[in-house]
Amino acid sequence: MFMKLPLKSELLRIIAGGISGLHLCRSARLRIMTFHSVQDNADERWHTPSQVFESQMRYLYEAGYHTCTISSIAMQWPDILKTEKVVALTFDDGLINHFTIVRDILTKFNMTATFFISTENIGRQRKCPISPGLSYFRNISMLSWDDIREMYLCGFEIGSHSHSHDLIAKLSKPEAFKNIATSKQMIESELGVRVNSFAYPYGHKNAFAGWTRDVLSELGFIAACTQEGGALSMHHDLLELPRIGIKGNDSLDVFIRKVNGCYDFLQWF
Repeated sequence: MFMKLPLKSELLRIIAGGISGLHLCRSARLRIMTFHSVQDNADERWHTPSQVFESQMRYLYEAGYHTCTISSIAMQWPDILKTEKVVALTFDDGLINHFTIVRDILTKFNMTATFFISTENIGRQRKCPISPGLSYFRNISMLSWDDIREMYLCGFEIGSHSHSHDLIAKLSKPEAFKNIATSKQMIESELGVRVNSFAYPYGHKNAFAGWTRDVLSELGFIAACTQEGGALSMHHDLLELPRIGIKGNDSLDVFIRKVNGCYDFLQWF
C-alpha cells in the first residue's frame, strides 16, 4: 500500500510479463484505454511523449486493431463484444495537445476517439485550467470551443467530464446533477449535437456510486466510463464501463500488454 510508484509499476510489469509468458492474456476482448496529456514533459506520470504515443498508435494500426467511440459501444451493445481487435481510445480533461498533437496522429492512422471535456476550463480563447482537480496541468493551455468544434467536425466524439472536475460521488445529489447537467448543456449548445457519453473525474471506486449512475441516466447519457481496469463483458453496466489507464512512462511493451489484457488483473484490486 505504501510502495513508491516506480517500484509498484515495476512489480506490476513483472506480474504482467509473467501472465504474458504463460499465454494467459485474453487479447481479443474489447478494452477502453485512458490517456491524459500527450506531449514531451519532465513529468511522465500524466504526459505521454508524442513519439511514444505515435509508436503506440502505429502498433495498433499494424496489428490490425480498429477503434471505436464510447457512444458506438453503447449503440452496438452487446454485439460489439463479439468483434475482435477493436479498442476504444479516450482522452480526459480537454488539453490543447489533444488538438495540436493527438488529433494529427490519430488522423494519420485513420483512428477515432472520444474526448472527455471538463467545461469549466474551456473558453472562447485557450487558457490554463482553473479547476483545482486539474492543478497538475496548471501550466498547460486547455482547448478552446473552436478547437473542440473542429475536432468534432473531424469525426471525434466529444463527451462530458463534468463541469468542475470534482469527485462526483462526494457531492450532494443536487450538486452532482447541476455539475454534470451544466457540462452537458454547454457542450450541446456549442456543438449543436447531443452528448451521449460521460467520464467520471478520477474514476476509481470512490468517484461513482449507484445514485450517480441514476443522475447520468436521468440526464440522458447512454454510456459512462470509470477508471476500473479490465476488459468489457456482458455483466458491465453501460453507465459504469471500465477503462485502463495509460501512463506517460508506459513503455511500448507495457502498452501492448495492457491492450492485450495482461494487466486485467488490476480490476480485482
